[in-house]
Amino acid sequence: MAEPLPTVHVDLEPGWRGGQRQVFLLCTGLARRGHPVTLLARRGGELARRAAAAGLTVAETPVSGGFDPRAVHALLGTVRRHRPAVVGLHSSRSHSVAAAARLLSGAGRPLFVVTRRVDFAPGRDPVNRWKYRRGADGYIAISRAVERELLGAGVPPERVRIVRSGVVPPEVPPDARRELRGELGIADDTPLLGVVAALTDHKGHRYLLDAMPRILGAFPKTVLVLAGAGELRDELEEQARALGIAAAVRFLGYRDDVPRILGGLDLFVLPSKLEGLGTSVVDAMLAGVPVVATRAGGLPELVEDGVTGLLAEPRSPESLAERILRALGDPDLRSRLAERASAVAGERFTADAMVEGTLDAYREFLATSR
Repeated sequence: MAEPLPTVHVDLEPGWRGGQRQVFLLCTGLARRGHPVTLLARRGGELARRAAAAGLTVAETPVSGGFDPRAVHALLGTVRRHRPAVVGLHSSRSHSVAAAARLLSGAGRPLFVVTRRVDFAPGRDPVNRWKYRRGADGYIAISRAVERELLGAGVPPERVRIVRSGVVPPEVPPDARRELRGELGIADDTPLLGVVAALTDHKGHRYLLDAMPRILGAFPKTVLVLAGAGELRDELEEQARALGIAAAVRFLGYRDDVPRILGGLDLFVLPSKLEGLGTSVVDAMLAGVPVVATRAGGLPELVEDGVTGLLAEPRSPESLAERILRALGDPDLRSRLAERASAVAGERFTADAMVEGTLDAYREFLATSR
């Protein structure tokens, strides 16, 4: 049996989104396997609260702006107290803080390993170039799309490993369909589309709203639910009104009953224009819901077009509408896609696979650093 690997993990983001869920699953998974784990998180944040409730060792730090010297001090203190072999960094802000801490750590410091979950290019300014080339010992990319961005930023290939995100299969309540449709006030035979994603620009909600008039032209009773909070809510609500589709679009806000929402859908849609991997798609696949996604970022690594879902072109309302109409018009196709997707996701994109893959990557980086 391999020796326990002590790690410290850093995520300083304020909310609870896909990245924070991955950090939580990683830390709890490592702890269950007997590895000493400490999490450094934003004071008063949701990740810190959930991690503490799960029995993890949690250190908290105040954070303001993109870079806060107090967080550097907190990280240095946490490393001194817990003496990890690896410090795992899980956001750009955490990477910046750790790059400074790494400079100040001196001899005998742990390895600093960044997990990058977004597929847009790092900044090209001198600070970012230094951060990505010299500010960490290794990188974990959650998809080949993210790996390409890291290599393009000057990270040597030998310092990158791919470990795809994973999820715990959602437990869909048996009455989910009836309950959600009762909440929405719609009939059982109403075509129901859904997106579970933060209301941010890169998730591409506006392209799906632009596709809705065509969808409603073919299936007039269709309803679209958008579960998630974010800075674009007012703008998207105004867009729906301007398109004349407001009655067909329901904004649910942040929800912690995602399995119930998934269980009520006929089709899950992720219209992203940028996407590191897309674990909400994995959730839908494991819940047995057919998926339409885009060819953005790592999504084609999750969805095989015509086999485990349908892929549309990113930033294209026309392409989204065509794929959604194809799925809505063919119940047998939806069943086939959902069945195959559930099997594939259960084999490849589990939380356990993510934890084991991350452990393997950490150990490889440690072995090559000696």
